[in-house]
Amino acid sequence: MESAVQEWFNAMKMDQAEVAKVDFATTIDKAIKDKNWTRKEFAEAIGASPAWVTKVLRGDVNLTIETMAKLAMAVGWEFSIVINKPIEKTVTVTNKFSSNFMSATQRSGGFEFTLNRSDFSLCNDREYLNAA
Repeated sequence: MESAVQEWFNAMKMDQAEVAKVDFATTIDKAIKDKNWTRKEFAEAIGASPAWVTKVLRGDVNLTIETMAKLAMAVGWEFSIVINKPIEKTVTVTNKFSSNFMSATQRSGGFEFTLNRSDFSLCNDREYLNAA
């Protein structure tokens, strides 16, 4: 069962920019913790106020690319921007007994399976080996 906070977060509609901003903030927060720094120590290292660092780590600040690179370098990480074309390709799954009975479309985040035939049955490994 989801908590009220999880339900609230899952109900939020976030665009790609918002997701990237939150992802960046959580990554920087993790890097700060990995260095065993406090937020105050991190703020001093980058010449900013602890209040500004808190806003950044909440994802409340629209950062420039230059600032993002500066924050990443301050914790010893590299900064890069990656743009990916969505993955989508269809593959056909076949077996010894029938062909082209299922197709799988690979998308970002997983696969979508489609059954193309209804004249087959599923069996476990032992049944398959005995039928071969």
